[in-house]
Amino acid sequence: MPHWLFQDVPTLKDVLYYEKLPSYDTVEAVFKAYKNVIFLFAHENYIYQFWNKEYIECLANEIKKRVGNKLVLEVAAGDGMLSYWLRSYGVNIVATDSGEWKITPRNHVEIIDAVSAIKKYKPIMVIASWLPYQEELDIQIFNQKVPYIILIGEENGACGSEKFWETEYWKKVGYERV
Repeated sequence: MPHWLFQDVPTLKDVLYYEKLPSYDTVEAVFKAYKNVIFLFAHENYIYQFWNKEYIECLANEIKKRVGNKLVLEVAAGDGMLSYWLRSYGVNIVATDSGEWKITPRNHVEIIDAVSAIKKYKPIMVIASWLPYQEELDIQIFNQKVPYIILIGEENGACGSEKFWETEYWKKVGYERV
């Protein structure tokens, strides 16, 4: 088989976003090409979301549109890569994590629990991605009354607490789901 048939097939390493952001098309191609092993790869590398250029650029633009250059706080930041890439698009963001999962930060992540971090930094916006399932960290964050909160992940059984989703907790504390 000619070698040129394989030139454009990305490898699993092409979706690692530690040194550069892959495009959405690259991530999609890797998912298709490696569908039998991609979830094992993600688990072994503590990847809960494959960040890509288009996603980060869109998220950064939405954040800046809402809060300008005011302080944004990422809680449950894990390896800190979301904050790292948002910073590269001009977002004023601090990454924090409780450290309970022992994920090695790839960029500066302050070890502090979410509620203490919110009280310390008093941000205008909090970003929380892939909150631990069945923990009420989502409720604790929404109880802090930060003007803007972005939750990234899945609802109803993959991220955060069932109570948060079943009771539409955000409404009880005055937030609107957008």
